[in-house]
Amino acid sequence: MLDTFPRLKERLDHRGQQPSGGEQQMLTIGRALMTNPKVLILNEATEDLAPQITRGIWRICTLICETGISSVIVDKNLKHVTQITDRKVILVK
Repeated sequence: MLDTFPRLKERLDHRGQQPSGGEQQMLTIGRALMTNPKVLILNEATEDLAPQITRGIWRICTLICETGISSVIVDKNLKHVTQITDRKVILVK
């Protein structure tokens, strides 16, 4: 997982104390991936994160989709979701 999330590798000495919101998201996604899921549900995984962290999360989402893990991605960022998904459902209100 540390190769997938290099930011977490940099923070190993912190032993999980006071992770940022983005680091918490990375940890959550990493833990989920370690269970070898058949389906992964991501709900607003990039909400309120710094742009650099957001780009990293979208990079990971792209890799997840490329591995063949079925994913349900709920997000307001239509641009990124449509770039990495095979099928889309848009809900209004």
